[in-house]
Amino acid sequence: YYPKMSLPRSIRTIYYPKILVSYQRKYFLTPCRRIRLTIDSSIKFSKAKIINNQIRLYPKKNLDHNILELKFESTLKDIPDVINSLTDEFGLIYSKCSKYCKAVELNY
Repeated sequence: YYPKMSLPRSIRTIYYPKILVSYQRKYFLTPCRRIRLTIDSSIKFSKAKIINNQIRLYPKKNLDHNILELKFESTLKDIPDVINSLTDEFGLIYSKCSKYCKAVELNY
């Protein structure tokens, strides 16, 4: 169940809602303030469909993992060392992950 919210039925009459993505996000900043991290958890997706001029949300599907994202300026030279240190220390797997793409995979 999603709390009551207002969603547009279309944008410029050419874009229509297909997926609703919800998640909890935590923000972190390294002490040097050059790298930002976000951790998205409790990631849920619902297929959206317009029926009788109303948006219907289908049952939620859960993503079975969290997403950690690093954000930094491309000019930083020591980023590979930081990433390697994080992946080694926490046993992380480096990969690309789009919440929208995962939502489409799970719902279509």
